[in-house]
Amino acid sequence: KRLNFLDLSSNHLSGAVPDEIGSCTELQMLDLSNNSLEGPLPYTLSSLSALQVLDASSNGFVGEIPASFGRLVSLNKLILSRNMISGEIPSSLSLCFSLQLLDLSSNKLHGEIPDSLCKIESLEIALNLSWNALSGSIPSQIAALNKLSILDISHNKLGGDLSPLAGLENLVSLNISHNNFSGFLPDNKLFRQLPLGDLEGNDGLCSVGKDSCFLSNVAGSELSESESAGRR
Repeated sequence: KRLNFLDLSSNHLSGAVPDEIGSCTELQMLDLSNNSLEGPLPYTLSSLSALQVLDASSNGFVGEIPASFGRLVSLNKLILSRNMISGEIPSSLSLCFSLQLLDLSSNKLHGEIPDSLCKIESLEIALNLSWNALSGSIPSQIAALNKLSILDISHNKLGGDLSPLAGLENLVSLNISHNNFSGFLPDNKLFRQLPLGDLEGNDGLCSVGKDSCFLSNVAGSELSESESAGRR
C-alpha cells in the first residue's frame, strides 16, 4: 500500500489488470504502456486518489472510460492512446482539474467532444483526440483552454467551422486534418503558419494557402465590394 511508483511498461504483460490495483492508494505514477493487456480499464483505478500519472497506452484495452475516473483529482497526465476503447468521452473527466495532458488518440471513441472538457483550464501541454470517430462541432467553450500548447483532433468526423479555435492564442501545434470542417480560417499567427498537412482532408474548408481564406480578408473583401456598389 506504500507503493508510490509502479512502472510495468514494455514487459510483454497480458491478461487483465487485477482489481486489487485499487488497494495501492498511495500510488502516484502507474505506467502500463506497451504491453498486451486487455479487458476493460478497472474501475478500481478510481480509488487511486494520489495518482498523478496514468499511462495505459499501446495495449488492447476495450470498453468505455470509467466515469469514475473523474475522482482522480490529482491526475496530471492521462494517456490511454492506441487501445480499442469505445463509447463516449465521459463528461466527468472535467473533474480532473489538475490535468495538464490528456491523450485519448487512436481508439474507437464516438459522440461529440463534451463541453465539460473545456472546463479543465489546467490543460496546458496537450489535448489529443485524434484517430477516433468523434462527430459534431468544436465546442465554443474551447477558448477557455487558453494555456493549451498542442491540440490534435485529426482523423475524426468533426464538422462545422473553425471559429472556436481563434481564441487559443498559446497553441504552438494544431492538427485538424481529415475531418469535415468547412468555411474560412481564423486569421491569427498560428493559422497563417500552419502546414498544409495539418489542414488537409476537409473538403468544405476554403482552399488552404490563399490569403483570401482568412476571415479578416473575407470581411475586408466584402466591405470593398459594398463600397464599390455604393459608389455606383
